[in-house]
Amino acid sequence: MSEALLGTAKSNEREICDLLATAWDRAVKLELRADKPDPQDAPPAPPVDQEAARAAISEHPLVKRTIELFGARLVGVQPRKKV
Repeated sequence: MSEALLGTAKSNEREICDLLATAWDRAVKLELRADKPDPQDAPPAPPVDQEAARAAISEHPLVKRTIELFGARLVGVQPRKKV
């Protein structure tokens, strides 16, 4: 699993095992470990045109409504991180 989720999963390991054991009607043992992606497998991320991305997302209805409700301002746009 992702490194970001590993701590949460480990702190809830007993509950996860119990839920799976109930669902599958048998004892379950988990082995929790973080993924170790091979950097050579990941293609390089394409460059992001910040101005184009900012213009596109600023037209999204949820972003527009957030700006209206909270007086927010769009500071930056980043590609979604894979979890």
